Amino acid sequence: MMTGAKMPYPKLPGPCPPIPGDLLFLHTRDEPRMAAVSRIFSGVHNFIINHVALCTAESELVEAVPPRVRHTSLDDFLEKAHPDEEGAPRVLVCRVRNMGTEQVRTVLSRVEHYIDKPYNETYMPSTEHWYCSSLVQDAWFHGNNGEHVFPETPLEFRDPVTGQIMPFWKEYYQSRGMDVPQGLPGSHPALISRSPHLAVVGCYGNFQQK
Repeated sequence: MMTGAKMPYPKLPGPCPPIPGDLLFLHTRDEPRMAAVSRIFSGVHNFIINHVALCTAESELVEAVPPRVRHTSLDDFLEKAHPDEEGAPRVLVCRVRNMGTEQVRTVLSRVEHYIDKPYNETYMPSTEHWYCSSLVQDAWFHGNNGEHVFPETPLEFRDPVTGQIMPFWKEYYQSRGMDVPQGLPGSHPALISRSPHLAVVGCYGNFQQK
């Protein structure tokens, strides 16, 4: 149950250009699916986080978004973030702790295999279709010699207040002729942002907290 009490806002580093291997988390501009994603879990520092991308080169990222996995520029990524009160994008830059050059090189090699793969709109376990956090999870699994940096977590579609499957997700899966895949193995960008293996190295804008 949510208590309504908010965590004190943390003191964070300012904007920081990401380096290859970094993860960038954001609160995207609101649309129904992403608003439903946001509602389920809170991210690090109780931030509202509903998307993640991986930095592959200077000012270049890879992300899984409909309709497929793609390269995107840092500027374009920042542009689609939900702005704070002063118009700054809400984007968090995080770095995997204690990972060497060889591990990062493996991650970057792996992530190139995802380019142009279809977006996984059902969030079901798959090795051919990807959503944002499953891509990051798999890339770092391979970069860490087949051991999870970001373990799988059960897919969750229940409202955190009522404990019932959210109406949005019922309709979303009914329109695809599917049952809601509650509890199947998966991932969520907000939960990955809370990983003890990540260090916050930069923050653009002020995030909303739950």
